[in-house]
Amino acid sequence: MGTTIKSIAFTRPFLGKGIVRLSSKAARHSLKNAGLHFDDIGIMIYAGVYNESHLREPAISALIQKQLETSGRPGKFLLRKSGGAYSFDIHNGGGGGLNAMQVIDGFIQSGKIENGLVVAGDITPKFGKSVNYNYLSGASAVVLSKGSGSGGFKKFKTETFPEYLSDFESTITWRSDKFYFRIDQKDNYLQHCVQCAERSIHNFLKEEDLALEKIDLILTSQSPPDFTRELKRQPGMGKIVGLKGDNHFYSSGIFYALSKVLSNGKFKSTRNVLFITVGAGITVTTSLYVNE
Repeated sequence: MGTTIKSIAFTRPFLGKGIVRLSSKAARHSLKNAGLHFDDIGIMIYAGVYNESHLREPAISALIQKQLETSGRPGKFLLRKSGGAYSFDIHNGGGGGLNAMQVIDGFIQSGKIENGLVVAGDITPKFGKSVNYNYLSGASAVVLSKGSGSGGFKKFKTETFPEYLSDFESTITWRSDKFYFRIDQKDNYLQHCVQCAERSIHNFLKEEDLALEKIDLILTSQSPPDFTRELKRQPGMGKIVGLKGDNHFYSSGIFYALSKVLSNGKFKSTRNVLFITVGAGITVTTSLYVNE
């Protein structure tokens, strides 16, 4: 029985709320869409990167969990029957969301849990000067569940290309007693991401003995800017889902694309779906999802 995508929700900021409120809202909507409550979730993973205060400790997942544990099943003061969901953060840039899915898939396939929740989001930093930060603010949440058939995620594969380690860097420093946040991206970072993604896709399909022509839909991360457009120009990549306008979401980018094809029915009407994300490193994660 495969791990299946049960529901997804995507939210944008409202009235200046921070990343915890924004991500919690996405999680609540996704749980509602799945017909579940937070006490049905065995593991929650937060895969966001940037937030309004550059907070790293405590883990954002713990703060989201605290928010969600105020809205459980009606009539219950204590939500959990067994001491609380296990939650933690994963930081892998634009690819963290798919890595989080892989972790939850492992727990579901081992029989440890039946439902997991992945949350990812970014929001414009409010403290200190920010240089080269150009991502849109948004958060997403995806519920993964144990399926009843053979459909769902089949395989995950991650490859790292350390020769491009310095292509993308973000740093936090103090200058003249002022907080300073900076993102440095080399001019050829986009080109290298496309090359690494293309190589990873072909390696993945070769291992699976699956022809590219058999892939019906390809969902990608939306970072770096123009990555989806440039990858789609490569031979055989015409099945990539393109999004209109400026949709430069970072950690939640691939979930934004997923939310679009789920809402219009395109996702469930296809059989073989390829997920691919890229992040600093350069790290590429690829996964195959099969609809029955």
